[in-house]
Amino acid sequence: MTNVAAFPSFITSYNRLKENADNVYIVELYHQDRMSEPTVSIINSVSEVFADFDDEPYISIRFDGGTDLTFTSESYFTNLSGDAVVFSSKYAYETCCIIEFRNKEVI
Repeated sequence: MTNVAAFPSFITSYNRLKENADNVYIVELYHQDRMSEPTVSIINSVSEVFADFDDEPYISIRFDGGTDLTFTSESYFTNLSGDAVVFSSKYAYETCCIIEFRNKEVI
């Protein structure tokens, strides 16, 4: 089985994040030690979403006010779940980040 296609999930997640750059991001980071509630919560507009898919793929999100989140393919899996983008740790079984989007007028 030498020809295995890799699903370009980082590109798919990046595209979803870019599509929603004009919406408010609702981010909840769950750590394996406290899965019942988010360790970090962010509700904010985004000033920039950028990525690199060459050597070590990564996606970075810069929020208004200067908070940055970066997810690397070395440390995270990513996929889409409904309208949300999900990043899950490759090393900590129950550590994940869920990013949802809301229209600015709704918030």
